[in-house]
Amino acid sequence: MTDKLMLRVGGRDHLIEIRRAYVDVTSVGPVPDKHWTYTDLAGHEHAYDPANHYPSLGSVLSEPYPCPYGPYDCCGDMHISTHLECLHCGERIDPGTTTAPSRTVMNGRVEFILNGEPSTEEECRALLEAFKREGPS
Repeated sequence: MTDKLMLRVGGRDHLIEIRRAYVDVTSVGPVPDKHWTYTDLAGHEHAYDPANHYPSLGSVLSEPYPCPYGPYDCCGDMHISTHLECLHCGERIDPGTTTAPSRTVMNGRVEFILNGEPSTEEECRALLEAFKREGPS
């Protein structure tokens, strides 16, 4: 997306272009179910928390094990997997998941162009401040 702004400063016209790129970060896999709750066999309650996902669960590393794929796909490395357990009783817990609700984008690179040439945000802001001081002509 490009925003354009034409300013007259010091008797000269200046064109500022701000080009914003957006990065698609849509999840293709499952995402945490924000409404998930579960009570384990020992009566401990677990739920999704937006601040830190699963505060009542701890991540546990497996012992290293050889590549699980067959002899033709084997990478030859040792692997480690993780799972979540209740911090109080150690019961293994698999939190609920759901599909990504929609396309998600985040801000990417921003470029500043002044009169057709690459510029900096600072230079463009300085020109805008000068325009504010002078006022429209």
